[in-house]
Amino acid sequence: MKNVEKHLVGWLSVCLLLCSFPVWAQGDAGDYLTIVGMVKDKQNKKALENVNVSVHGSNIGTVTNAEGEFALKIKKTEASRELEISHIGYVNNHISLEKETPSKLTVWLTPHANLLNEVVVFAENPRMIVEKAISKIPLNYSDKRDMLTGFYRETVQKGRRYIGISEAVIDVSKTAYTNRNTNHDKVRVVKGRRLLSQKASDTLAVKVVGGPNLSITLDVVKNKGALLDMEELNNYEFWMAESMLIDNRMQYVINFRPKVILMYALLYGKLYIDRERLSFTRIE
Repeated sequence: MKNVEKHLVGWLSVCLLLCSFPVWAQGDAGDYLTIVGMVKDKQNKKALENVNVSVHGSNIGTVTNAEGEFALKIKKTEASRELEISHIGYVNNHISLEKETPSKLTVWLTPHANLLNEVVVFAENPRMIVEKAISKIPLNYSDKRDMLTGFYRETVQKGRRYIGISEAVIDVSKTAYTNRNTNHDKVRVVKGRRLLSQKASDTLAVKVVGGPNLSITLDVVKNKGALLDMEELNNYEFWMAESMLIDNRMQYVINFRPKVILMYALLYGKLYIDRERLSFTRIE
C-alpha cells in the first residue's frame, strides 16, 4: 500500500505540473499583443513580399511572406510606439499602434523612383581613362585667368644630409586651361628664404635647374608637353592600382612609368583621377 501511495503521489505531482503550464502561458499571452496585417502596392494593389515591418526605435521586427502577410508579437508596453513599414523603391509608412486595433491591417505603400547619377564604367583600361580625363580638361578646369597663392620648397641632398634648401610663399598667375601651355603664366615671390651648407666639401658637379618657376612647368595638366599629351602618352605604360578616397570622392589610381629611352628625362609616378568628373585630382 505504501508503494501504491508513493506512486499516486508522484502521478498527482506530475499532473499538477502539466496543468500549470497552460495557466502560465495564458497569463504571459495577456502581456502581449499580436499585430496581423498585409502590405500592398498602392498603385497596382498587388501584395508585396519581403517588406520590413518593425516597431520604430526597437529591434522588434519581421518581413512579409510571399502573400504580403505578416504577424508581429509585441509587448503591450510597446503599444505606445508605431510600426514602420519600409521596402526598397517605396516611401516608408508609419502606423500608430495606439490608434490601430490588433485586428488585421492593410498597409499601402506608394512607389518611389530614386533617380541615380549617371555612372560611366571603364573596363579597367588605364590608358583609356587617362585619355578621357585629358579630353575633359577644358571642362574640369578654369576657363579664365586665376591668381593662386602657394608654397614652394626645393631641396638638394647629399647622402642623408640636406646641403641646400629654398622655400618661398608665391603668387601664381595662371591663364585659362583651355590653352594648355605655360607661356603666359607668371610667378611672384612674396616671401622666401634659402639655406646653404657651409662645408667646403659640399660641391656639385652639375648645376641644378630649379626655382619657383618649377611650380608652373610641373603643372602637367596645364603644361601638356610634360606628360599629358596624346603623343607623349606613347612613351609611357600605365597600369591600375587600388582605388582610394580623396575628400570623400572615389579616385582611379593609375601608375605610370617610361617604356622607352629618349634624349630627355621622362617621368614616373601616379595619377589620381576623380571617377565621377574624370578630373585630375592629384599627380605624384
